[in-house]
Amino acid sequence: MATVRWTGRAQAISQVETITIGGTIAVGDTFSVTINKKTVTYTAAAATIADVTAGLVKAMSDKSAPAEFREITWSDQSPDVVGTGPAGVPFTCTVSKNSAAGTISRTTTTAATGPNHWDNADNWDSGSVPAALDDVYIDGTSTSILYGLNQSGVGLSSLTIGANFTGTVGLPKDNPAGYVEYRDQYLQIGASTVKIGTGEGSGSGRIKIDLGSTAASVSVWKAGAALDSGLPAVIILGSNLSTFEVVDGSAGLAVFGGDTGTATTVLVGANGSMHLGEGASVQTVTTSGQATIECNVTTLTVDDGTCTVRGDATVAALIVNGGTCQYESSGTINSMTVSGSVDFSGDMSPRTVTDTTLKRGGRILDPYRSVTFTNGIQLDGSVNDVTAA
Repeated sequence: MATVRWTGRAQAISQVETITIGGTIAVGDTFSVTINKKTVTYTAAAATIADVTAGLVKAMSDKSAPAEFREITWSDQSPDVVGTGPAGVPFTCTVSKNSAAGTISRTTTTAATGPNHWDNADNWDSGSVPAALDDVYIDGTSTSILYGLNQSGVGLSSLTIGANFTGTVGLPKDNPAGYVEYRDQYLQIGASTVKIGTGEGSGSGRIKIDLGSTAASVSVWKAGAALDSGLPAVIILGSNLSTFEVVDGSAGLAVFGGDTGTATTVLVGANGSMHLGEGASVQTVTTSGQATIECNVTTLTVDDGTCTVRGDATVAALIVNGGTCQYESSGTINSMTVSGSVDFSGDMSPRTVTDTTLKRGGRILDPYRSVTFTNGIQLDGSVNDVTAA
């Protein structure tokens, strides 16, 4: 157990991949290299190894080759084809052939590493990569953490990311080079307590953490402007979150399709924004800011701001004390108590509210008559104090 701080000072080293051609080559034999499920194939035009290595280099370097290949420098060193990646950026390739006698093999001559690798001991002030029960601090630097992210076997005591950390943690879904990212996108690590955006500073615009099955509480005190359009700045995965809170900035749980996440309690402050994806499972949500909910919720309390419920999400108990709940889901509401505003006009799908109580100052808007109020609407106060339209 130790306190470990990120420095990001390791030397950048390029990955070098060596592809070796051997055996007896016949005209028409094919040799292939695959990166990110995209394959470049060369068909031997001459019965020589030199023809194959030259042909592969030309094909993988051509402007028509997939972007994954073009970001690597390929050189013909017959009987080898040598691929050198950008400094510090890892890549993964496989090789195959249809030749009975010719051979193709691949070796990682030099592994990529550098200042953006979590798993490089030179990037930590302790001289060692964080281990179980360590307290990890990432602050006071702009050096991002992008690679070596699979730390799923490590369970930290705490992970604290300061608001004065202006780098990023994790990779975007879409690589800037023009392809869907195939490297790990999330820092995969356990931590009992995760605090993001503590102290002074503008915060990071991209933090992606997968906490796995670790019992954890996550607090986002401040997040920077999101770097990925339409997505929160902080995206969390985890199946055992006790609390997920955002005070200032945007955060999300299981945002992408197919992702899952479970939280007992979700809290959204007045300056916060939360996106709960359809793969999330949440018991209690209390929001005073902006919230988008696409999953089932046991108890949803809206104290202020705007909360939008979408898709086919169901809410067992909806309590709107203030602000607005824009209910654009086809899912059922078992009980609804309204002192603020519930607006059903954004979706014309038929849905059901079993028990409804409309309190003083409350508004229910259902201009398309899409809602079936099973047990009617019970007034708590004078009819002049409420709005139902």
